[in-house]
Amino acid sequence: MAGALAKVGGTSFGADDVVRSLRQTHAYRRTMDEVVNHHLVLEACKKHGLRVTDDELQQAVNRMRLLNGLTSAADTQAWMSENGISHEDLEANLEYQMSKRKLVTKVFGADALAKRVKDKPEAYTRVALSKICVESEDLANDVADQLRSEEESFAALARRHSTCKASKASGGMVGWVDLASLAPAVRDAVRASSGDGEIVGPVRADDRWHVLQVNAIEKPQLDYELEDRVLADLVREWLEAERKQVVIEIQ
Repeated sequence: MAGALAKVGGTSFGADDVVRSLRQTHAYRRTMDEVVNHHLVLEACKKHGLRVTDDELQQAVNRMRLLNGLTSAADTQAWMSENGISHEDLEANLEYQMSKRKLVTKVFGADALAKRVKDKPEAYTRVALSKICVESEDLANDVADQLRSEEESFAALARRHSTCKASKASGGMVGWVDLASLAPAVRDAVRASSGDGEIVGPVRADDRWHVLQVNAIEKPQLDYELEDRVLADLVREWLEAERKQVVIEIQ
């Protein structure tokens, strides 16, 4: 690519500078993997005769505007300018996203997204948690007893006793997490909970004792956000298998 891609003061930066920066920041391989994945998806779509129609592309544009709160053409243009993309870039990206959806349907079946959620609901279940982590089982039992008897608030006990640096300052609040991301013992305990603020534990995991408050459990509902997530999982699985079938050389 000829010409400057960016300028800082009187200094211009071209494609060679971008590549050099990617290498120096250890982002080159990740970027090139994305380039390879992009190529594999489009080649597979071409092989299967899959194409995105103008109507489908317009629907994708409308959905993008809805999700980003872009209610007018002026809003959309301002958003594109802010993100440094042209109208052609936007359409190419949305066409690629639609191509991935078509490829998943071709490879996994028309109901692939719903089937994945039905087959693996825990992979897409989210829970809102607070936690207190301590080293001693006796202390964990004492904390749990105080919480169940409502002697003190969860936040106060978390700030006093918890060894979890990430959540201690916020009174033990972890927020929304994927159920599947939890340690097995914690996951089992949370799964058995009714939610609604129930105190769970103590549970032994990661060499510490955990006392948890399960504030809510959100079962998967196949909305736009979850569709995108499931689609990404299926595309990732397809790419892992596809990359094993081709010779890939990244310089």
